[in-house]
Amino acid sequence: MTALFTESQILAKGAMIAAKNLGRSIPGDLSIVSMLENQATNFFEPALSGIDWKAKELGEQAVMLLVKIIEGRENIISGRTITTEFMVRDSCGIKR
Repeated sequence: MTALFTESQILAKGAMIAAKNLGRSIPGDLSIVSMLENQATNFFEPALSGIDWKAKELGEQAVMLLVKIIEGRENIISGRTITTEFMVRDSCGIKR
């Protein structure tokens, strides 16, 4: 295995610790990318690359839709788009 994508920063941190314990370097031997919940990933060593999925914006959109449904202003589920961003940091091995 040369790359890993995790659904949370906690799992990414665990993978980093396990890789270190096995003598594997990040990103030399293993690239790690994760879903990012906050900017604390800048303090990971190496800094964690990942998808910033805009959790705050997603939550706000969900609440607004729920209020519309409760008030009877919207009775169908309609699509919403939240733009994500790939945050390139040291853990994936891509040169910035």
